[in-house]
Amino acid sequence: MSLNTKLLLRSWFHSYEEDTPTTEVYRPEEYPFPPSRRGRTGYQFLPAGVVIVRVTGPADRRVSHGGTWNLDANDKINIRSPDIQEINLQVEEVTEEILRIKK
Repeated sequence: MSLNTKLLLRSWFHSYEEDTPTTEVYRPEEYPFPPSRRGRTGYQFLPAGVVIVRVTGPADRRVSHGGTWNLDANDKINIRSPDIQEINLQVEEVTEEILRIKK
């Protein structure tokens, strides 16, 4: 598939209500998410391979970790940060409105 990386360059948050057994769904930050008791994890992909990984930390507050990202030839996003374990996301689809990641 050869992704348009410009579509990735934004903040994406997990819309777990839309997940399927095989796919995780992420929506842009401005999407009208319903309230979430668990908080929302996400990624902010920036130019020059910079990423901010947002996870739920203590007391259900969001914690951010900086790192780097790259997209390989198989449309897999590889994320590295000194603060967290390496993350590999297999992109199924990305548009301006949705990011689908294979589980």
